[in-house]
Amino acid sequence: MNKTKNTGTGFENLPYMLTSDDSDIIDDAFPEKIKKFSVPAGSEDRILRSVMRKAGYEMNEPISKKRTIRKISKPVILIAAAVILLTAAISAAAYGMRKSKEENIEDELGTEAVRILADNNIDNAQSAENPHFRIYLDTLISDGNFAKMVFASEALDDAADQCLVNDEYSMCYPEPSFCYADTGDPIPTSGSHSQVEHMNDDEHCLYYTYNLPLYFIDKSREIKISFDTKYDKEFNETNYNLAENVEITVDLSPNVERKIFVDENGTEFVLSPLGFSTFAPMDKLEYLLNRKRTFEYVALIGSDGTEYPNDRYEYVLCPPSSPGSKKEYLDQFGIDGPYDIGQYQISFVDLFDVENYVGIKIDDNYIMERPE
Repeated sequence: MNKTKNTGTGFENLPYMLTSDDSDIIDDAFPEKIKKFSVPAGSEDRILRSVMRKAGYEMNEPISKKRTIRKISKPVILIAAAVILLTAAISAAAYGMRKSKEENIEDELGTEAVRILADNNIDNAQSAENPHFRIYLDTLISDGNFAKMVFASEALDDAADQCLVNDEYSMCYPEPSFCYADTGDPIPTSGSHSQVEHMNDDEHCLYYTYNLPLYFIDKSREIKISFDTKYDKEFNETNYNLAENVEITVDLSPNVERKIFVDENGTEFVLSPLGFSTFAPMDKLEYLLNRKRTFEYVALIGSDGTEYPNDRYEYVLCPPSSPGSKKEYLDQFGIDGPYDIGQYQISFVDLFDVENYVGIKIDDNYIMERPE
């Protein structure tokens, strides 16, 4: 066997063969941060298998700690200590070293997102976990019409890791559901996810945003988010929710700067760092919903009249179901109309500051800020 050259600081001094006299060398070679890594419960087999596979071997049996400890000698203990420390470092990369909250926010909401959140004093990150998943809410932004949540779901065991699927055949992740925290009553709304991604092939986290319309939600009440892993990788329903008992409580009241724009029909729109949106009767939105529209030109209008085109946006229109079926649906939640409300939204991919804009142009339609 040939000696492999170490390239990291401190590791180049490690001898190929370790003896009982080399404990100080090991102690000096490994940084304090690596020494403090811990391997999550139930992960030792998985991590060691990964290490062995990278070395060209395959482990077919689980680790037997008692049998191994009885047979090892002192020099081997030192070698095992080095392996454990390296394994802990790999464990951190595989489980504990998810990309940072700031990186996730910037990846999902643009390079200015962290600064804009700081300017609006938004610091509502939190996390919750069970034995299978640790779920991070890295930020929640609300403009009163919509809320956007940035999540990271981290697998803590093999079952959860196998659940995190995003490939050409299927997709599965801990999907959020919402109810009122004080009563547990479900909320009559459904959101949409976007940008579901793994960081890389060895990453055991899934990153995604969730966009939630707020029209029928009482934003003065605390909202509880729970999570459900509905499908496995073959699209078969699972009998057990791996994200059971993972719960987060949030506030959906507006927390960013916003402006009110008004069109010629008197319909109010909200412009916020999240985008441009309204909930209004469909007949009031017909001029924006012409099927021939291409939405080739969307521009924000500055205070000096300059148009700032934006080609990084997502257009959403959700017309209501028939008033009869809508009434039947909302009656279940004690909501008394209106039943003909449609959802209109232009969601910009990157967060932006709204302070210096006084209007928006959509194709040939101008919608301007309401004067004070």
